[in-house]
Amino acid sequence: MTPKVSEEYKRKKRIEILKAASQVFQLKGFEPTTMKDIKEAANISFGALYSYFSNTEEIFLEILELSNVENDSKENELEATAWGKIEFLLDTQAAGFDRLQQSMVPVTYEYLMTSWREEKRRQLLQNRYEQGVKELLSFIQQGKANGEFSPTLSETAIAKMIISTLEGLNISSLFLEQKLVEAKNQIEVLKSVLKTILNLKEN
Repeated sequence: MTPKVSEEYKRKKRIEILKAASQVFQLKGFEPTTMKDIKEAANISFGALYSYFSNTEEIFLEILELSNVENDSKENELEATAWGKIEFLLDTQAAGFDRLQQSMVPVTYEYLMTSWREEKRRQLLQNRYEQGVKELLSFIQQGKANGEFSPTLSETAIAKMIISTLEGLNISSLFLEQKLVEAKNQIEVLKSVLKTILNLKEN
């Protein structure tokens, strides 16, 4: 008779598998990674692995979702002005440029690169974009409501400009040398531009 395991055990085991899989994806990329790779990294049997996940794509998508939840949690816990929240997001992005190659960022781009021909991935890309715009727009509107900002341009356009700039810096930083891209300096330039177009009222 197979012993019963608690829901808490299952939750922890699932997280362990996701952490092991994340390391494999970062090392090998999305397409080359196999269930065998993940099984060996997690030090479990195929039976145990398949009792939690059906394939590598399912695992990868759950890793992304878990990362989104963790990022949202950090931002929700942040007690700051609207500008403080925007600056925190930009500073977090800047801090990640040095370890971009050793993160899930290149794996995510690899996965989404085929979104033009795979509807499921295209929808994921669109959802991520819409969520990013929605989050930034909420910061801008918060700042406008409390008197921090008096935007001189469309609030939605500003939010989309931030997303486009950060995506461009990620891609450039992945394929080009940091000293050429100067991504951190560009983040500082972006901050200066935002202060102007948001008409930030600094104390």
